This record gives sequence, C-alpha cells and structure tokens, in this order.
Amino acid sequence: MDDVVYIIDDLKTHDYGEFEWLWHPGGTWKKRGADVTVTQGDASVVIRPLYPRLLALSDFVHDYPEDLYWEAISAPTEDLKGTETYYSFHLPGKFDRIKGVTAIILKDSVAQKELPVMERREGKGWIGLRIRNKGKVTDIYINQLADGRLMHSNSWIEADGWVTDAYMFAVSYPEGDNPTEADELFLAYGSALRRDGVSYFASLSKLFFVQKAAGGDLNLWVDGQPYVNASFRSGKRPSRLIVNGEAMHVNYQNGLLDVKYKK
Repeated sequence: MDDVVYIIDDLKTHDYGEFEWLWHPGGTWKKRGADVTVTQGDASVVIRPLYPRLLALSDFVHDYPEDLYWEAISAPTEDLKGTETYYSFHLPGKFDRIKGVTAIILKDSVAQKELPVMERREGKGWIGLRIRNKGKVTDIYINQLADGRLMHSNSWIEADGWVTDAYMFAVSYPEGDNPTEADELFLAYGSALRRDGVSYFASLSKLFFVQKAAGGDLNLWVDGQPYVNASFRSGKRPSRLIVNGEAMHVNYQNGLLDVKYKK
C-alpha cells in the first residue's frame, strides 16, 4: 500500500521458544534509530519492525530490554564462493504465539528523507497501525480473534467504530477527513464490515477485496470464492462498476452496490 510492503508473521509453536527474524540485505546496511536502511546502487529500502516490538533505538540494547536486539552473522554465500553478512533480530524472552508486522518502505531514491509516519495502535482483540504519508491517512487493523484459534465462536471485533469478522482490513482517506468517507478499502477474509449501523460490505461467504473510487468509476478486485454474492457501499451511484477488470451492470440501491460474480 502506497509504496510500503507490510509483512505479517502470524505464528504459533507447540512449545515456548525464542523468535528471531533473519535478514539477508543484499546491499549496504545502515541502522538509524528503529529503522534499517538497505542501499544498493540507485535502489534503497527501509526495514521497520513494528510488532511485536520495535527495533531497539540505540546500540545500548540494555536500555531497551523489551525491544528487538540484533547481531551480525557471517555465513557462506549461496554459491559457496565467499561469505556474506546477514542480520538477526531477536525478540527477548520465550513465547509460543506472536503477531509480527514489518514494514518495508520502498524509497523513490537513495536521497529520499521524508518517510511515512507509523503509529502503533491496539484495542480489544486487535492490533493495528495508523500511517500518515503525504497528506493521506491509512488505518490498518489486524483481528487477533480471526487467526484460527476460535473454532465455534464468531471472531467479531469493534475497532474505532468499525465492526467486522475479517482477519484484516484497512481504510485510506485524506488527512482531516472522516474515515467513513474513505475512497479506498481493503479487507482480507471477512463477510461483513459495518459502522454506526451502516453496512459497508456484506457477503454470503468470506472474501478478500480491494475497493477504490476514482472519478465516477468504482473499481473492485474480489477473490476468495468461485461465486460472489455481496454488497459494497458507495457514497454515490458510480457511472461505471469494474469488477476484476470487467465492466458490470450497476445495481445501486440505498447506497449499496449489489455484485454477483462468477470467476
């Protein structure tokens, strides 16, 4: 989303143990605070661990006993003709279940200084992020009840007024605007999204979708089921409805678009 790749590690083990993330950077590595910048030629990315902990802010890792600490490890290259250095991020303590979220920020140039500002947020049954970047806000929510641990109970959460059973969802909107007016929505493995008694998405079976409004068009990318029977909220009747690249008839009533689609 917006030149940022979010890697989610949703892990559970049979016994308590230590977790670490191994990074083979393939370029020049430089740590700045909680970020790591990797550069090779004209290309550059920033690695930013966000959950379960940030990277310790300084080399005095003992000042940050709960944050990730790191070590450089020398090992043979893949072709066994030399050695390379890779890096290990260690999570202090022993755990049997973790939610890991790492952002990889794709920089436009090596000299780019302005980076997205990311705020860690959480509530009952969820963790998430609020990202501010170039006048745009994106709220990401990860449902901790929808990770498979519940077998005979619904995985509904309430997050900032949103109610959903989705594993993950995100809304993007201009800074200062109301999130309910978002032109971009993303939802992963869910059957409904509601707020203040208003339906923003409803499906007979769980789906993945991306919804973007541009001009008079509404674009939907939908996956997860061979047959789709769902409704999506739109503030106004779109002039065109495009689903997975195909133009479809606009069936619009009471602020909702009814979509029936067969893959």
